Amino acid sequence: MDRNDYPLVHIYPQTGPRQAARIIGNTEGLLLLVNTLVAAISSSGEGVAEVFCVDAEDYELLVIRDDSETAWETLNLPYVKEYLSEVALGLPHAIAQLHD
Repeated sequence: MDRNDYPLVHIYPQTGPRQAARIIGNTEGLLLLVNTLVAAISSSGEGVAEVFCVDAEDYELLVIRDDSETAWETLNLPYVKEYLSEVALGLPHAIAQLHD
């Protein structure tokens, strides 16, 4: 099968503050992403799509609309580099113990 037979979508998060996040996909994948976004904006508040990485591994893409004030206060920041550094140092566990 040709790569364009699959809805290809790669999502690359920010590595740090003020860094760009990237979404790269073929036409079929990006159209599926648009439809998933529209579903999340609709009354259901959630959109789900099955997309593929270029190695033909499929994964579920979940888009959730959340307009509440409180949810945004508790979400982790999406910076991968900082998260990986914390995990490597065991800081999430240490921080959790401080809050107990």
